[in-house]
Amino acid sequence: MNIALERQEREHESILRFASSTEPHQTLFHLKTNHGIETLFKAAGSERLIVVVVYTSSCGVCSRVLKAVDAVRKEYADHTGVLFCKHDAQTEYDTRSDVSQLYRITSVPTILFFADGALVRRSNPIRDVREGFGRRSSLDIEKELNCLSSTVSAMVADMLEEQLL
Repeated sequence: MNIALERQEREHESILRFASSTEPHQTLFHLKTNHGIETLFKAAGSERLIVVVVYTSSCGVCSRVLKAVDAVRKEYADHTGVLFCKHDAQTEYDTRSDVSQLYRITSVPTILFFADGALVRRSNPIRDVREGFGRRSSLDIEKELNCLSSTVSAMVADMLEEQLL
């Protein structure tokens, strides 16, 4: 078996364990490929909301957004209807990932919300926060993180409410 197929199979097995677990997840699950997202859709079923943070490891703002989304993940730890994931938009070869291309990610960080296997909402949280603060150019990091967590938490709550209706 070649290396690419082995990686794909390991990711597939890892996703199945993640999606079927009833225990609270300790971290944001790292999705590596578009195949991984498709596998997650199938394994998660139609009743679950999937939140994917698209980031790059070289982006300082992205790390703040990941921390904020991780705080929201902890807030929803007992809610089995939401799966929180992350995806690095750059490949090991320094090119755009297949997920970035498929979902037309033009800037990071971007948060994608999926329901029933379809993209139902996308958000650029930094832009959303800055617009909420009257486009001030610099914010205190703690205030920004608190606001990001609140913003993402409100989005998740809205999406879950829509799903229940």
